[in-house]
Formats: sequence, structure tokens, C-alpha cells
Amino acid sequence: MKDKNMIKSMFIFSSKYNELQHLQYIYEQIKDKDFAERVLYHQKWYIYKANRSKFYYYVISFLNILIPLITSLLHALDLNSKNIQSLLIVLPLVVSFLGSMLILFRFFDIWTTSRKTATQINIFLDKYLDDQKNPLFESHKKKLHNEFEAIINKESKQWQQNLNKANNQEKNEDVVK
Repeated sequence: MKDKNMIKSMFIFSSKYNELQHLQYIYEQIKDKDFAERVLYHQKWYIYKANRSKFYYYVISFLNILIPLITSLLHALDLNSKNIQSLLIVLPLVVSFLGSMLILFRFFDIWTTSRKTATQINIFLDKYLDDQKNPLFESHKKKLHNEFEAIINKESKQWQQNLNKANNQEKNEDVVK
């Protein structure tokens, strides 16, 4: 059984599986089940958001590199087929569209911010589980819960600042026009 898990962990997409499996283990260790549910919900969301955004970022970036290479190759072959000529018109449009998607949906920013928040929550959970063993845990449990809320609020405030910054840039661009 251990060999299967070791082989599974070697695959690229298994990191998400291992991370969620570890999160389930942590969830079971937290004695305050209401708090554990809240942590589990948020952590699953940040893991999902980070993994999804990372996937989109890499796929779109890869296509943005590959398509111009294919276009150059087709130009070099100098084929006079109507289909090839049509393709040579469409491919640059696809590259432009994909580049716009990267900018508009900010997959890289979402990936890094979500991953950073998930990592901060993991560090917090290690601390929480260590503190949970302390006999004085109940007296400072509220402080730990507030610390978790601060992590979530920090991420929310960062997105709000980014949104405001983007809106201000749009307003400044409109003024310049």
C-alpha cells in the first residue's frame, strides 16, 4: 500500500490530492468542530482557486508561446492552400485573445495570492494544533480564531486594493483620452 502512495505522489497532479488528504487529517485533529468546518471550507477554496488559476495560467501561456511558433513555421513553409492562408490570419487573433485573457482574468495573481493564503493558513494550523495541546488553550483560543480571521481578511483587503487600483487606472486612461 505504501508503494502505491509513493508512486501516486510522484505524479504532477497528486500534490492537490496529498494537500487535501493532509487537510482532512488536520480537520480531524481540531477539537472545535465548528471552527474546523470553517477552516476546512476556506482552505479547500484557496487550494482549488490556486490550482485552477495555475492550470489556466500555464495552459494559456504555453499556447501563447506555441501558436506564434506554428504561425512562423507555416509562413516558412510558404504553402498556398486557402486553409493555410486562413489559418495564418486566425492564429495571431487567437494569440491576441489568449494574451487578453491572461491580463483580464489575472490568473497569475489569483494563483500566487491564493497559494500564499493557503500557505499562511497551513502555518496557522500547525500553530493551532500545537497550541491545542497546551492546558491554557481555552483561554487564548479566541485569539487564535481572530488570527485566522485576520489571514482571510488580509487576502480580501488585498483583492479590494487591487480592484480599486485597476479602477483608478481605467479612470486615468479615460481622462488621458
